[in-house]
Amino acid sequence: MNKQQLDIIGALARQGLTLKEIAKAIGISLSKLSVERKNSPALDAVLKENALLSDALVEASLYQRALGFDYTEEVHTESVSGEVKVKRHHKYMPADITACIYWLKNRQPDRWRERREDDDAKVIEVIMSPSVEEYSE
Repeated sequence: MNKQQLDIIGALARQGLTLKEIAKAIGISLSKLSVERKNSPALDAVLKENALLSDALVEASLYQRALGFDYTEEVHTESVSGEVKVKRHHKYMPADITACIYWLKNRQPDRWRERREDDDAKVIEVIMSPSVEEYSE
């Protein structure tokens, strides 16, 4: 594969496309892409590196959403005369408890997990072992 094709495939992988979707986008079968990947260390590296980059961006976004963050929102308004004014508003997105739970359950599964006690009754016990004292020492 030439550099231009590798750049296109890398861009598709960064967008989070699966191998099947990438193959379709570049007009080849999944099996052909798999063969090309095995025979081309450059293609394999492009796919891996860009998938990792995509995952890292999502991970950073999840982390930011779990903690909450400040941001600036721009509102564009147009007057009757056609003049466009831009107002900037400082806003805060509060922490998202679902993002927190998801992060902790996946990053520290031994400390933060759900355990089914009775499959018939669908009873779920959430194990949350960290205590405030653990972090204050």
